[in-house]
Amino acid sequence: MTGHTCDIAIVGGGLAGGLIALAVAQARPDLTLRLIEAGAQVGGNHRWSWFASDLPAGGEALLAPFARTVWDHGYDVRFPGHSRHLASRYCSLASGDFAATLARELPADTILTGAEAAGLDAGGVTLTDGTRIAARAVIDCRGFTPTATLSGGCQVFMGRHLRLARPHGVTAPMIMDATVAQLGGYRFVYVLPLDEHEVFIEDTYYQDEPVLDPAALSSRLDAYAEAHGWTGEILSSETGILPVITGGDFAACQAEQRIAGVAMAGARGGFVHPLTSYTLPFAV
Repeated sequence: MTGHTCDIAIVGGGLAGGLIALAVAQARPDLTLRLIEAGAQVGGNHRWSWFASDLPAGGEALLAPFARTVWDHGYDVRFPGHSRHLASRYCSLASGDFAATLARELPADTILTGAEAAGLDAGGVTLTDGTRIAARAVIDCRGFTPTATLSGGCQVFMGRHLRLARPHGVTAPMIMDATVAQLGGYRFVYVLPLDEHEVFIEDTYYQDEPVLDPAALSSRLDAYAEAHGWTGEILSSETGILPVITGGDFAACQAEQRIAGVAMAGARGGFVHPLTSYTLPFAV
């Protein structure tokens, strides 16, 4: 490996980048890796959820080291005049647990945080501070960037992890509660019972424009919690604007993002569910 800082440089420490690093470390411990993340920790501030049936063969084994919440007995959906329980297993992973697991499982010095890439090429990565990380292979796992090559709208959301003063009484995830007032697009609330006293609630909108009003969504989450008698402490909060893809030229999208000699993975390469924006099954 003369003249190279590492065998593989992975740029972007999100879900795809982190799982690639873990998979390579497990399969080829002889290779040296650098997982390069611009933020303060890999994984950012997210919660990723998925249906167990969405994972490819071997997916469960890759995710085994992570502390996940799993609901073996299915989930609920609710619409005006109709509700249903579905039996599929549902799973969720918090980014804090993701980061802690990667720090534990990956070799020392693999993860570089606070390291923003200024440029990528087939021979390595140049950081904004001028540092050069030479590599035999480079994988671009940075986030999705808006593009005119794809058409569609946006999924806009605000989520909160609450610790409640009393048990919430929710026994299964509510993947979609669309009985709420329809404001600013197709709206639903998403509820995950994490344990007897902790719950994650998310106010979600499918809309045409990438506009998020934090004050409005915060007040609506307050109202939803109050309507269910949920009072307590906010442990964490997150917001997001994700692409909802209804058409376009996928090849042109990839060509627009492609860097010669650099592989792409994750949202940067368009590996997301076009409707739900779920990424974990694709990352696995």
